Amino acid sequence: MLSELGMSASALEEEVYGYLLGRSSTSANDISQGIGKGAGEILEALLALRDRNLATRIPSVADVGDDSATGPDEDALWSATPPDVALGPSVGQMRSDLLRAETALSSLVQAYHRRTPATPEFFELWEGRQAQAQRLVELERSATRSIWVFQTGGNAVAPVPLTFTEPRARPLPAPPPALDEKDVSEPVTNGSDISYRVIVDTAFLTEPSAVRALDERLTEGHDVRVVDQQLIKLAIADESLAMMQINANASVTFQEPFVRLATELFHATWRRSRPYLREGTDLSSGDRLVLQLMLSGLTDDAMAKQLGTSSRTVQRRLRAMMDVAEVSSRIQLGWYAMRNNWV
Repeated sequence: MLSELGMSASALEEEVYGYLLGRSSTSANDISQGIGKGAGEILEALLALRDRNLATRIPSVADVGDDSATGPDEDALWSATPPDVALGPSVGQMRSDLLRAETALSSLVQAYHRRTPATPEFFELWEGRQAQAQRLVELERSATRSIWVFQTGGNAVAPVPLTFTEPRARPLPAPPPALDEKDVSEPVTNGSDISYRVIVDTAFLTEPSAVRALDERLTEGHDVRVVDQQLIKLAIADESLAMMQINANASVTFQEPFVRLATELFHATWRRSRPYLREGTDLSSGDRLVLQLMLSGLTDDAMAKQLGTSSRTVQRRLRAMMDVAEVSSRIQLGWYAMRNNWV
């Protein structure tokens, strides 16, 4: 988990930090007994965490006036630095880097369109709901290997519920832009060998029926992951053609060489994303979904609305999972869930 946040931590260091998070204070010897590693190894990991500002040695009364108080001591007490304090700046930097990449991509595409209006084979502008919807259908139908998608909120062209089909058929990608109800009357019929990768953000998870839409994607075999930062609306077919929404009423399509920027942005975001729902855990699918929505920053009321239940029920389910994990806060529950592959 620490490596995903830009820190070069060993597996033992991650395990020790996770152990510290669940306790107000503990010693290297106590951690050694808890996770079954040597106290010397644990102490080295604690010192490495201290150097990264992830752990703090708690001074004792005996330390007063002792110049060796900060040296190795397997009985000394340690506590974890709160994750938001220790890791917040790193996460903020990642968000800033992704935002700069998105801004650069949008600026380059718009600049290219302004300066080369006579080369539509590389760059085209699509204005209006109908034109965007039709081009998106064509992009998906043209794919032979892969469709990669960013999905975010504000799907005003067509709300998420209108992308469902009865009977169930392969859903159209909802990013820029989603389709009107009349546009989805003829479902896309790409072959089953098309690989779909979908990344959604917190804004998408607050859209009406977002959970149902993602459940349908999972049923269709799509890989779905989640990020916390705001996404642009983007779809990429076969890593050779991309479509990006530049404002509420217009999208652009572009090919090489500019599509490389879009694919690099997608790869970078995918590496920093987390699975929407992870299989093979001890949790029920309902509990995994509650955890995922909590980690995405939704309020209890917003989670209840997506799940079709009450806020009190959401709170009870989270409290039960905290009891299983033996933690006292939702921050600690989130960390425990990441360490134990609950999500």
